[in-house]
Amino acid sequence: MLNNLKWKTLETRRFHAKATLMYKILNDLSAPQLSNSFVKLNATNINYNLRNIETDLALPRPYTNFLKRSFRYSGAMLWNNLSYEAKTAQSLADFKHKLASSPSMPSTGSH
Repeated sequence: MLNNLKWKTLETRRFHAKATLMYKILNDLSAPQLSNSFVKLNATNINYNLRNIETDLALPRPYTNFLKRSFRYSGAMLWNNLSYEAKTAQSLADFKHKLASSPSMPSTGSH
């Protein structure tokens, strides 16, 4: 039925909402308090070479499942799994367009 109505699944809508909020946080388009929750990776944080070091976030070490379900962890994990093109979008509109074509987006099939 979702396909007939061309509606997105709840999983896809949540993915888009969280990814959009992450973009806003990391590009200073939201409350400054939120950006303090995320740390960008840089060469001084790690001692090995990474492909997307300039766009990825450091993940807090999850000692419990509670932390894995937190926005701080799941948001950073989602961000790190986005394509480089989406993470480096120049505007929110461009990000949303690139997000829709991102291979890391959840499936849009009906449940």
